[in-house]
Amino acid sequence: MNLAAINAYRLANGRVPIAGDQIDTNRYNSLDVRATRTFRLSGTKKLEVIGQVFNLIGSNNLLASGGVGGYVTNALSDSFGKILQAGNTQQAEFAVRVAW
Repeated sequence: MNLAAINAYRLANGRVPIAGDQIDTNRYNSLDVRATRTFRLSGTKKLEVIGQVFNLIGSNNLLASGGVGGYVTNALSDSFGKILQAGNTQQAEFAVRVAW
C-alpha cells in the first residue's frame, strides 16, 4: 500500500491525511482453556463434566476476512484502513457428557 499516494488523493479531495499507525491490523490472539473431570458410575458408565473458556485474555480480534467485516478500502472514508467488526471477546461453555 502506498500511503503517500493515498494521502495525496485524500488531500486533493479535501480530506486530512492519515498516519500508518491509524490502519488496523488483523492479528489474532486467543488463549483457550479446557478442564474435564470424569466420574465413574456403575459398570462401563461414566459421567464427564467439561468446562472451557475461549479467548481467556479478552483480546479484541478484528475480523478482516471471510466476507464479514473487512477493511474499509474507500480512501475518502473517515474509516479508511479500519476494521469495523470484531470477534467475541470471551466465551465460556459448560457441558455434561454421559457415556455407557
